[in-house]
Amino acid sequence: MNITHDRHSPNFNQRPGTIKAVVWHATGGRTSIGHLCDPAPVNADGQPDPRLAVSAHYLISKKGEIVQLVDEGKRAWHAGAGEIPGHPGEDPNDISIGIELENLNNNKDPYPDAQVTAAIELAQQINVRYALTRAAHVTHHQVAPTRKVDPLGLDVDDLLDRIFVTVHTSATAPTAPPLAEGDTRANKTYRVITNTLYVRQAPNTQAVIAARVYYGQRIEVDVIKTKGTEAINGDVRWGHLANGIGFVSMRYVQET
Repeated sequence: MNITHDRHSPNFNQRPGTIKAVVWHATGGRTSIGHLCDPAPVNADGQPDPRLAVSAHYLISKKGEIVQLVDEGKRAWHAGAGEIPGHPGEDPNDISIGIELENLNNNKDPYPDAQVTAAIELAQQINVRYALTRAAHVTHHQVAPTRKVDPLGLDVDDLLDRIFVTVHTSATAPTAPPLAEGDTRANKTYRVITNTLYVRQAPNTQAVIAARVYYGQRIEVDVIKTKGTEAINGDVRWGHLANGIGFVSMRYVQET
């Protein structure tokens, strides 16, 4: 995942709170970079007025290009008046990171795979930095339901499933696969100890990538396989994720 830093928005100020949430937006068809980087008009005191300009921490293009416009430690002006669910009385901009997705926001314009994949990877890294849960990810509409509708057309549930490496299942949890020769039952939690770990549909590096997890994330493994697997630096152990999405090499995880 590449993040460019060649454009910067002047529309930010000091963040008075800690980061507790991510707010997802759609640009609505405006010239994204220009709109988010246009300087705010000054108020009567000669200071930039956050009510008259906008910004976001990140912009993700339809091609999957990520541009960081405001440092995460600063307060971007992306959410406006409203309230993040679970944080009554707190200014949304004080406690959140704003991510803009390039989209017409008309419920027809698609969100291409490259854009969604970039959004997933960025969100997963943010989650690790600030220990954010699924409930911490909200849409602009959730923050300001009487003013905002974005991001229209985005399958938010699917996006969050993929960010948190889960899949839609029936009302019951996935059944652990039966044990084969060389398998051991784990049912344990492990922490990822490499920068990026690929979840594969089969226990080898040629299999299709089902998801990615990142350093510090926790995963649940129900079965460890050692037969019919690819050895990674001599380690033949591959763990089957309890949510059923695929396998990871156990060389890159550590039991918690």
